[in-house]
Parts: sequence; structure tokens; C-alpha cells
Amino acid sequence: MEVRHAAFDADLLLSMSGTLPRFSFAVGIQGDIDTLGTRLTNSNASYSCGRNGFLTRLNQHAQWCNLTLEWTLLHSVAETHGYEIPSGDGACGLPIANHKGLTALLCRVAGGQELNHLSDPELEDELTLTVLRCLNGSKRPTHIEPRRRWLLVHRVIDFIQAEYSQPITVTELCLLAGVGERSLQYVFRDATGLTVQQYLMNFRLHQARSTLTKGKVGRVSDAARACGIPHLGRFAQYYRRMYGQSPRETLLSA
Repeated sequence: MEVRHAAFDADLLLSMSGTLPRFSFAVGIQGDIDTLGTRLTNSNASYSCGRNGFLTRLNQHAQWCNLTLEWTLLHSVAETHGYEIPSGDGACGLPIANHKGLTALLCRVAGGQELNHLSDPELEDELTLTVLRCLNGSKRPTHIEPRRRWLLVHRVIDFIQAEYSQPITVTELCLLAGVGERSLQYVFRDATGLTVQQYLMNFRLHQARSTLTKGKVGRVSDAARACGIPHLGRFAQYYRRMYGQSPRETLLSA
């Protein structure tokens, strides 16, 4: 997986012939950009299956974000969640607000400022889902009978509590529950008031606090890694937001 945020001070033509081994997804941020025959605006995004190579024309001061995905990952995630992958090159329409949020997210990810608390598998899964949501538009969650909802939620919670120290993707949880992401998020939020990602982060932080207060580790970084949060800065930020003190303060007071 690769995420790029690029800006150009002069007109530029980028070209690559032959078949590309990845699926490409691009959104324009500023200026005139034509990619694969599609003009990128604040209400669309382009995509390419990679069969026709790559051709992009960028006028002076243009900016764009490009995300490329491995085919095996894309197919696996799409199949799990019931999403479709376009068969060729083209564009999809996006509401302006969605386009703005998407470009902001991808720019922050490219700059290492967003989602960097996630492990590599979790990050790849989240960005793949982001692309597939854009390509498939609105997709209503599948109806699930009440009794099965509770069994589904308990199964996911049990898994999180047992495996929180390891990378856990939404796709992995959906495979476990046998539903797509929209259905899982709907029933999980209805039952707990939280998204799956919020519950996972909160549980990891609670486990980290327990580890720190009981003096099981000598360093904050050890507690963060043991609880599945690889980015120490983000760990400290989320920890302080939840507990009102830094993880180091908790460790020193143990």
C-alpha cells in the first residue's frame, strides 16, 4: 500500500505504460488535474484497475492524493464486506463534504499525522475500506434479528478482549461475525454506544492503565506495545484524554 500527497510548481505530465500490479485511487485537492482521462474536481475521484498503465496531466500549483492498493488485499476486503470493485478505469461521484473529508484524511495519512496509532495491517484495512466505501456509495446494513445481534456483539467483544495485544482489523472481526462492516458497526454501536474501533482503543487503554498501575513494566513504551498501540505519541495523547494524566505519571505513581 502507498499513499502520496503531491504538489507541483509547474505543469507536469506523468506517464507509465504497461500493466500496473495495483489498484489506484486518486482525488484532486487543488488546481486542474486530469488522470486517466478524468478531470478531478471537488465532487469526484478517479480509479484505475491498472491494465492501461497510468497517465496524469497536472497544471501548475495542482495538488492531489493518490492511494494504491495490492489486489489481494482489495479482493479480500471487498469479498468480506460485500463491496464491488470496478472492472476498468473511471470515476465516481462524491458529495463535496465527503470529498473534502477524504482529501483531508489522505493528506494527513501521507504526512504521518493520522491513523499512525494503528499497526500496518489495521491501517491497510482501514484505508482499503475507505476506498471501497467511496466506490460503492451508500450501502444499507443488512437486517439482523435481535437475538443474533447480541450473539454477534458478544463474539466480537470476547475476541477483542482475548487478542487486544495483536493487530485487529475490522475485516477480521467481520469475518468472525459473518457480516459486513456496515452491519457490524450498526449493531455494535446500538449495543455499546461505541464503534468497534472506539471500543478496541478504549479496551487497550484500560489494559495499559492496569499494566502501569500494577508496575508490570518499567517503561511506558512497553505498556503501549503490550496493549497493541505501536505509536507512543498517539498512545500518550489518547491516554491523557481518557484519564487526565500522562501514562508516565501513572507509572511513577504506581
